[in-house]
Amino acid sequence: MTSTPDLLGGTTGYLVDNSAFARADHPAVAPLWSSGLAHDRLYSCGPFVLEALYSSRNLTDMRELFEELTEALPYVEISERTWRLACDAQLAMATVAPQFHRRPIVDYLVAAAAHEHDLGVLHYDRDYDHILEHTTLEYVSRWIAAPGTLHDPQANPLRNLKRDINARLGQFSGEEAVPVHEEVVATLDRAIAAAGKAALKPLSES
Repeated sequence: MTSTPDLLGGTTGYLVDNSAFARADHPAVAPLWSSGLAHDRLYSCGPFVLEALYSSRNLTDMRELFEELTEALPYVEISERTWRLACDAQLAMATVAPQFHRRPIVDYLVAAAAHEHDLGVLHYDRDYDHILEHTTLEYVSRWIAAPGTLHDPQANPLRNLKRDINARLGQFSGEEAVPVHEEVVATLDRAIAAAGKAALKPLSES
């Protein structure tokens, strides 16, 4: 019996999302992650593994990461029913608002697998709360840390920018005009120039 405290509590096992795995070494997260491993509470699935491997720097790094994930975490199969549950969840999300369904496919599959196998999801991603709220999928949505406490704007500023812009564009329907402010475009052009890349021509000149 391990002497490591069970920080996850209860008896629920958790499918790991890449948003949690990518932060496993963070000082605020490491104790919870280590506890989950020690008590065999963490599980993997194909979509998560593929997403985690995407960030590998080279072939050697990818192979080492694959071995680490497959040896450390029990594997949950993605069945035909999992795919159907994920599709049904995406359809349900589309009824909430235009483009509200536009969440990563991996998130739908992980959520569906958690539902199918009576597991929770360990994550740092608000999408899992939205999927839980607006679909028939049932699982424990467990944040690996309180929302916003691990945010690092320098970790991937482009991804953060795209996420923030897409979230706001998603609030407009196809019939509404989306306000585009010239100062925002000018700011982006300056950032592009600072990165040494050629700025795009204005749409009116294309």
